[in-house]
Amino acid sequence: SDTSPAVGQPAASPTSSFGRFVVDLVAAPPSDTATAGLFGGPIIVTDDGGGLAAELAAALIEHNVEARVGSIGSSTEWAGVIYLGNLRAADYIDHARAFNRAAFDAAQAFAVSRGAAASSSPRLFVAVDDQDGCFGRAGSDGPRTWASGLAALNRTAALEWPDVTVKTIDIERAGRSLD
Repeated sequence: SDTSPAVGQPAASPTSSFGRFVVDLVAAPPSDTATAGLFGGPIIVTDDGGGLAAELAAALIEHNVEARVGSIGSSTEWAGVIYLGNLRAADYIDHARAFNRAAFDAAQAFAVSRGAAASSSPRLFVAVDDQDGCFGRAGSDGPRTWASGLAALNRTAALEWPDVTVKTIDIERAGRSLD
């Protein structure tokens, strides 16, 4: 008999403060409200190395979001970041591992810059990954799997930055156009 816990149910006893939870994908309807921080000021879209950053910035501009392709750096002239660095090609495990470090560096730069910002507008940090659109649950064993630390990084950032809207988006780019 299967002794694994039901989806979303703790595996530990009810008296334990720690538990193991099984994550599952659940379809959700689109929200009818804009993400907090999206219209709070300029949004920096980082380069993905494949042209998606420019396409995304243009699409955001079409929807009245002030967006531009750039790097985080130490500027405080922006209200949010859409980090696309994990969408770069990962031909080798070492490339994919380096994505985790680059994402961490980007989050650190964002943290320093948001601390120096004199804005009371909501801030936004969105990181986009390519783990086949299902956060690694498809069982992919290619080099890109080694870059899967982005979701965990953002979960930690969301706890450390309660004043920032933090999102992780996982897409599957294989065989798809930039649109």
